[in-house]
Amino acid sequence: MKQIVFLLVLLMVIFLLITGCTTPPSSPQSGPSGSPTRPGTSPSPSPDSVKWHEQGFDPINASQNHEVIQEFDKAILSDPNNVNAWNGKGNALFNLGKNDDAMTAFDKAIAINANYYPAYIGRGNVSFALGNYEEAIKAFDKALLIDPNNKWAQEGKERVLNPPGAAQTIDESTLTNKGFALLKMERNEAALKEFESAIAINPNNSWAWQGKGEAVKNLGNTSESLRYFETAISTNPNNQWGWHGKGDALFRLGYYIEAITYFDTALSINKNNQWAWQGKGLALARLGRDQEAVDAFSRSLAIHENNPDTWAVEGQTLMHLGKCSEAKKAFEKSLSFDSNNRMAQEGLMNAGDSYYCHSQPSGSTAGNAPLAVTSPSLHQETPYPSTQQTTVPTTPVTLNSISGHIYDCSYPYGANVGIANASVTYGNISASTDRTGFFSLPVTGETDPELTINATGFHAYRERSSRVVNGGFHLIPDSVYSGMYLVVWNSEQSNPQNWLRKWDQQTQFVIVRKNASEDQIKDLVFILKNDNYRMLTGGRFSNVAPPLIVDEKPKGSDRDGKTVISFAPGIEFGGIAHSKDWDKDGIIHYAEITYDTNQQILPTFLWHEMAHTVSAGGHINKWPSVVSEVEGNGTIFAMDEKIFNCIYNSPPLRSY
Repeated sequence: MKQIVFLLVLLMVIFLLITGCTTPPSSPQSGPSGSPTRPGTSPSPSPDSVKWHEQGFDPINASQNHEVIQEFDKAILSDPNNVNAWNGKGNALFNLGKNDDAMTAFDKAIAINANYYPAYIGRGNVSFALGNYEEAIKAFDKALLIDPNNKWAQEGKERVLNPPGAAQTIDESTLTNKGFALLKMERNEAALKEFESAIAINPNNSWAWQGKGEAVKNLGNTSESLRYFETAISTNPNNQWGWHGKGDALFRLGYYIEAITYFDTALSINKNNQWAWQGKGLALARLGRDQEAVDAFSRSLAIHENNPDTWAVEGQTLMHLGKCSEAKKAFEKSLSFDSNNRMAQEGLMNAGDSYYCHSQPSGSTAGNAPLAVTSPSLHQETPYPSTQQTTVPTTPVTLNSISGHIYDCSYPYGANVGIANASVTYGNISASTDRTGFFSLPVTGETDPELTINATGFHAYRERSSRVVNGGFHLIPDSVYSGMYLVVWNSEQSNPQNWLRKWDQQTQFVIVRKNASEDQIKDLVFILKNDNYRMLTGGRFSNVAPPLIVDEKPKGSDRDGKTVISFAPGIEFGGIAHSKDWDKDGIIHYAEITYDTNQQILPTFLWHEMAHTVSAGGHINKWPSVVSEVEGNGTIFAMDEKIFNCIYNSPPLRSY
């Protein structure tokens, strides 16, 4: 292979010599001392340089690499800026397996003429031989940037991406390096195969486990990636990127407090990890801890000032703090590094608009819109999980076995955190779950058998096999069950029809202008930028889409799928709210919140009432009832968030 590559390059340079073009015709040239020359001209080589250059490329001597190198050295001695001689020497050294020396020769050629594409091809060949796939791809790409139709560069790049029989001939380190190169090219499925091949060779390869986690996360399986990052950490506790990767995955799943813990651990290993500081800032912003978030973003920028995304999210967070002039500077800084940064463009436009950037309502702290920024080498998935129907009934058929997962319901929808060693029983047949929560159980011909599920630390659960959510049954932790019972199943005299009901679609938020002041509407719009609704619906749905503002309250079927916020005289302090389930099938059809015309709109009032609209709706003023445990700034208590997670991880009308 090396001889073939060498001969191809020799023929190419001979062609260049014959045609009188020692460099690409359209590329800028450098004079003998590296100074620019006029476009379209070439440095005048000395007669000896030409003679030795031609001798160096004599096909008769091509197989005699040592002699060829001597010829090129003579040419270089005669003319130190002979770019062709340096490139030819590099190819001869590469044929001898002297990769480091070959790389030096190619780099020298590039230093003489940065647009000399044959040297980049040579550099790509050496990098590939060394297993540095990322560098190889960069070199071939540079050659193609100069000469887009160059077949040697095209074939070289293809050889890196699809080496014949590579998996059988290269070691775990090479496989891992190739995996990370493919990650940066967004070829996640191909990267995953490389990481898995590396792990097959060495199951304790922490970097391969971390890379597998990144690939799986990029492919949209964020919850699955958690265990791969955990393996990366357990095999090498000093792998800062394993800690960072799991922190990023937890952030995407909505576990902001837990994510901060992992980012902090990454920072304890390397305090200059700019991505860990940025990730921590994003998680703090999600929690409404905006000043701390700004401080974290500033630490990230102190390490790497040229990151336009970090400047943009810092500006966005400063807007939440009402610091509009500082936000404007941050957005301008972002655009100075990337004039097309959309977040900064929109932020700069909104920073001067009081509708988006104004002082917070009295007694509140800033809300925070979703921040979809992560490491450039990674790719943020859709911020919110799919909104399709959660309960998947099975077609009545005679079953021979049942398999699925047992999950902890206290995590957000779609996280699917398995419970190990749970017991699943049907009649007198039992099975235990593995470490991922998976089980398989034989049955005796029933179409929809009832299962009994038990696990230490969780409330026992009995359910029909068809009533799965996301492919599993979700158990309620004992620590969450008392609050879940109060909210969902405990009937009150004032509300005797409590049952588990929930939204199965993204609601549209509607604000009715009638009887409302402009300040009340403005405050509602501002507070709704804080995506607490995502926590109230177990991570399934969002309130970040701008609300629809109408003059009159919708009626009848026009209310379907909507959460309507209106104003009327004589409403009790703090407001009232309810949800409607017309068919009593556990699916909410619409919801309403009503405030008095003189009510000051604060986050605590909005999110307190909003909690009535997403579940059973009973107003139980006993901890940890979800409808009463809302902090003054509108933050949902951690226990209440777990209750909502369990509601939205349960089938409608679930019996406890």
